[in-house]
Amino acid sequence: MARFTLEEFSERNPELVYIAGNVVDAEHAETALSEQNIDYAMNIETYQNQSFLGGTYPGVFFYVREGDAQRSRECLQTQGFTDTIIPES
Repeated sequence: MARFTLEEFSERNPELVYIAGNVVDAEHAETALSEQNIDYAMNIETYQNQSFLGGTYPGVFFYVREGDAQRSRECLQTQGFTDTIIPES
C-alpha cells in the first residue's frame, strides 16, 4: 500500500471513492485504506455541500485503482464513513 499524488496515480485508472471534509476524517480514511493494503491517491478539490447551508468547500478526494474501488468503499463504510462515500458510477 502506498499513497500517491493524483498525477502519479493517473496511469492506474483512478476512481473517486471518498471525500473527506476535514483533516481528521482524511487521516482516518488514510489509515483504513493503508490497513487494507490499498494504494490510493489524495487530491484537494472543492465540492458542493448538499446541506441546508449549501456552499462550496475544500475536501480531500480519495482515489483508488478501479479494481480496488468496491473493496475500498466497503472498507470505508465499515469504518463509519458513510456520508461521503462516492457510489459506483
